[in-house]
Amino acid sequence: MDVMNFVKRFVPFVAAFAVGIFVASFFVDLRGPRLFRMDGNGHGRCRRQMRDYERLQRENYMLRRQLEEDRLSMPNRLEVPVPPPIPMAPEVGDSSFDPPAPRIEVHRHHPKR
Repeated sequence: MDVMNFVKRFVPFVAAFAVGIFVASFFVDLRGPRLFRMDGNGHGRCRRQMRDYERLQRENYMLRRQLEEDRLSMPNRLEVPVPPPIPMAPEVGDSSFDPPAPRIEVHRHHPKR
């Protein structure tokens, strides 16, 4: 009888658990985290990213070394002083450079009454 009581309690639990997982699968991705998920070849994404990272480190090292070699092989350029800039003529209509207009005085005479 103890086995029948166990089955009576265990079967509804398994059925409810299965229904709950089925409903949850509509809202949540039930697969493992993306970091450990396998791609089509059976290799993990983490390994591929590590390979790419190491390749980029090697490429960065080679580029830095090449830049340093180019810097050392370049002849030193003579430092030529740069002449001062040539002053430009003021633009027409620029009020800060226009000469002041001559003042014209107008005398008005009013007739006496």
